[in-house]
Amino acid sequence: MDEPIDFKMRPLEVGDLVQFTEFKYQPDIYTDQTIVEGSPGIVVKIEKTRMGYLVHYVTWLKENLTIATPRANLKLVYLKK
Repeated sequence: MDEPIDFKMRPLEVGDLVQFTEFKYQPDIYTDQTIVEGSPGIVVKIEKTRMGYLVHYVTWLKENLTIATPRANLKLVYLKK
């Protein structure tokens, strides 16, 4: 149920251009306002956790910052071929 395929999201690859989209998991969860809605970024690293989940590290171009970002907050803009 928690796999990206369950939500019909295409798996991302290193080098893909993405855009940040605000997605609130629950209304009472604090969200970091460092990244602005619509900011462009590039996926620079993808790691798999011990539980089998993928962690996407994105370099955000406007903010000049690289952070781990949940897949639900990433919208594919351009895919690397």
